[in-house]
Amino acid sequence: MKTLSKLGLLFFSVLYVLGVAADTREVSNIAYFVTIDDGNEITVPNGGQVTVGIRSHANVVDKVTGEDFSQWCVGEAGTDTGAGYCTLVADNGDALWVSYVFMPGEEGSSWTIMGGTGQYAGATGSGTTSNVSERGDGRAWTSKSVGTLTTK
Repeated sequence: MKTLSKLGLLFFSVLYVLGVAADTREVSNIAYFVTIDDGNEITVPNGGQVTVGIRSHANVVDKVTGEDFSQWCVGEAGTDTGAGYCTLVADNGDALWVSYVFMPGEEGSSWTIMGGTGQYAGATGSGTTSNVSERGDGRAWTSKSVGTLTTK
């Protein structure tokens, strides 16, 4: 399950861009994630296993501006797919909400911006995230995300 949560979280690192004006811009970031909580495995009615409440933290560097920031992600991972969300918070308190989906065995995940607060109110966008490297125990990894962020 650690690998599944990792793939789902990879994309978030690219999303967060500080000081975005009201426009569409490219997103290009590198993030270093660490699993904080492996979550809890539960059995669903059809007998399948799902891990819920997986939490990770990332230090992110915007490749365009050079700025860095933190983000927290929570996700769920099953045997066939994984999904979750991240809340990215700027120093001024503005938040950006992002959902993600990944498939086990694939090299990355897709993400969608669901909105936000402050400068991110009404934000939209999407993109992909791929794994760059992984620590041997699977609890930490580096990812690269690309896509677009549109603010209003």
